[in-house]
Amino acid sequence: MQTTEVFGVSLPLSVACFLFQFVTYHITCGFFAILDYYKLLPNYKLHNSDHKTYSQLLPRVVFNQVVFYLPSFILLQYLGVAFCSFEPKLSVWLFVADYLFYSFLQEIIFYSGHRFLLHSKWGFQLLGHELHHTTKGSVAVSQHYMAPIDYLIEIVITNMLPFFFMKKTNIYFELFVITLNTVTGPWDHSGYKYPVGESSFAHSMHHLRSSCSFGGSAAFTDWILKTAYYFYGYSNLPKIKESSNH
Repeated sequence: MQTTEVFGVSLPLSVACFLFQFVTYHITCGFFAILDYYKLLPNYKLHNSDHKTYSQLLPRVVFNQVVFYLPSFILLQYLGVAFCSFEPKLSVWLFVADYLFYSFLQEIIFYSGHRFLLHSKWGFQLLGHELHHTTKGSVAVSQHYMAPIDYLIEIVITNMLPFFFMKKTNIYFELFVITLNTVTGPWDHSGYKYPVGESSFAHSMHHLRSSCSFGGSAAFTDWILKTAYYFYGYSNLPKIKESSNH
């Protein structure tokens, strides 16, 4: 397997990519944790309904990432699917086209698994999705707070399976799409509103109501299949008891 040096240590490309997105994820989540702890942007906080704190959620998150996510990076490099090489070179247009195709596949895979498996009558408890729903979408790090099978479906399969359907890309593209999810996932689970987009509001609506907005950050599947919160007549988050733990 091709390697690269990270601070003088030779690592497989897959491990180096995992570490980059791992650090990015925890910097992002740490940033939101600081905002929450010091209440720095209260006017932008949609809700604060989680009763588990950042420090309480963190151990399971790190466990999932190291035990399940890291091996998936290594496996894809071993199979020659992704995280293998700095080649081939991609033009800007090809990079954009590959990104759109990857995002399309990722959204379909996520929505299908999330709605039809994890939110099925039998799957919610059996596959462990109920654990993720003990969080309410107001603590960024909770994105990766899941039971093992749930984590494999929502994170590992969702992010890795699209590479099997794509022609050969390079490490720059692969690191870009994986790291982008590393930022948008905590964004969607942070409970903050932003000047651009409404994915955080939609995902908060999903966590608080459970019956709508099953898609990821792109969420075009919710629009096509009419499962976005606004198709149900929802316009406001339900009233919940605010937590004072953050």
